[in-house]
Order: sequence, then C-alpha cells, then structure tokens
Amino acid sequence: RTVPKAAIEKGLVSVALGARIDVSLVVAEEVVRGFLVRLVDIPDVEETKPIRFLMKIENTGNISDTPSKVHLEIFDKYDTELKDLLGSADDTKLEKIKPFETKEIFAEFPIKLAKDEYWSKFKIFKDGEILREGKIYFRVVEKRPSVILMALTKCFTKNILGLKLWIWLLIIIGVVILILGSYRLGRKKR
Repeated sequence: RTVPKAAIEKGLVSVALGARIDVSLVVAEEVVRGFLVRLVDIPDVEETKPIRFLMKIENTGNISDTPSKVHLEIFDKYDTELKDLLGSADDTKLEKIKPFETKEIFAEFPIKLAKDEYWSKFKIFKDGEILREGKIYFRVVEKRPSVILMALTKCFTKNILGLKLWIWLLIIIGVVILILGSYRLGRKKR
C-alpha cells in the first residue's frame, strides 16, 4: 500500500499481515502398518443367518491393511461368567482398508443360533497379536419376511369398498368363469 510522504512524516502506523511456515518433509519408502479399532458391534442377527460382527477400522498406515483374524465365542445370555461355550469361529477373510481411511467392515461367522439373546467374547488380531478384545451382548431375532411377501400381504389385506382385495379377486374370477361357461353353452346350442 502506498501512502503520501506527508502521512509518514506525521507518524501514522501501517500494519502488513503475513505468515511464514517452514516445513521439512522426508520422503521414505518405508512401509508403515497400523490401524485402530474405533467401534465393534453385533447388529441383530436373523435366525438361520450367519453372525455379522461390525468393526469400524481406521487405517493409520501407508498401505492397505486389515485385521489378520477375528475370533468369536458365543455364550448363553445367563452365562455372565462366560464358562459354557455354545460355539466359536474365526474369520480371516476381511476387507482391506485403504491407507489413512476409516471404514466399517464385517467379519462373518457361520454359527446358527435360535431366537434368543447371547453373550459373545471377541478378539481382533493383527499378525498374531491381540489388538482388541471384549464382550458384546446381542440378539437373534425372527427371520423377517421377504419384501415381496410383505408387499403382497399389504396389497391383499387392503380394503376396497369394504371388502378385502383377495375377496374381490375371487369374485372377479368367479364372474369370468360364469361368463365363459355361459358363452360355451350358447355356442353348443347353435
């Protein structure tokens, strides 16, 4: 900014804003592996479906990575001491997470359970080392009907002029049969 010479001589002050940042970066070809487990959960499981163990993983390394194994043990809801094992399984086929990314991934276990509530004990491994372990309480719920079945049920239970749709369909089918039958009888008389 320029100012007249007279203004400088009178003692006016001007301020110039600015900043300087010195950055020193070192580029190396070193592989850094690491991740943090931010969240674990077992959402409601439908009967006859495998157990899905949810993990929110933050990859802090510079290569794609994932836990090497997740181990799950299942116990009855009344077994708070976790002594009577109902089943256990491991999952090693986990989705990889890109470097510096946070993502929700699932481990799946082919353990089939009846509708009830259960305790689970889990261990998340990174190359043989336990990264995180704990207990989770979860539920197995009734198998939900398919979307098509629910839509058909809703459609056929709908009232039209005071009668259910399925009754109207039966009436229409009956009328069509009567019309076709009388048409055939009329043709036979000729």
